[in-house]
Amino acid sequence: MNRWSTRSPGRPVQDILTARRNGQRSRIHNHYLKSTVYCIECGRRLIIQNTRSKSGRVYQYFICSRRQGDDCLQRKALPVADVEKRVEDAYRTITLTEQQRQGIEDIALAKLRRQHALHAQRREELENETRKIDSRREKLLELYYEDVLPRESLLKHQRKLNSETTRIQQELAAVQIDDNALEQKLRIALDLLQHSVDHYLQADEATREQLNRALFKRILLGPQPDQIWIELNDVYDELINAPTPHTKPKTG
Repeated sequence: MNRWSTRSPGRPVQDILTARRNGQRSRIHNHYLKSTVYCIECGRRLIIQNTRSKSGRVYQYFICSRRQGDDCLQRKALPVADVEKRVEDAYRTITLTEQQRQGIEDIALAKLRRQHALHAQRREELENETRKIDSRREKLLELYYEDVLPRESLLKHQRKLNSETTRIQQELAAVQIDDNALEQKLRIALDLLQHSVDHYLQADEATREQLNRALFKRILLGPQPDQIWIELNDVYDELINAPTPHTKPKTG
């Protein structure tokens, strides 16, 4: 097991999660895990079921959403407290040492910077194309005003040039990426990975939901403690499984 880093969570992660939470409309949630946990048997979402005892006390369980239709083999209800603990344990399996983080960051930043160089080269090419189109427009207008080019031909050529300009503008928008912002997002993502359990244990329920949405595609659970399958969102899966000169971090 890799040693867990105890460095304090960074503010950028907290700020982003808070902004995401504040940007949502207020909604009533049955439970902050309801969009994270899924049935390991059929892959459908686990939903909350309330059960009232003879004394009137209400107990909450997670059950498979297909269970009520007899379409799933997982019949056992999972106590909410047990599911909460298992998700906390899932966070503890996302281990990333400082050395591993640095190795991943170095490789990812090198990739970003190579991409930046390619983008810069392509932007220059597209800007040259734009200048050539502008020059052709001017020549067409000169020919038209000199009565060398008929109006119909002028309009035809202008439509073609407009189409080329639109294509270039669209491609320019795609390559005009703020590379500093990308690097900042990378570091925030790595900070979230490295300190995910710290963030999670310190968070309120609304922030826990945001952390779950940020990190996981889903967590599949069965009734037995070892029946768990964690699926990270693509960006975190790629980061945590990125090859480095050191041992890979582990997910469980």
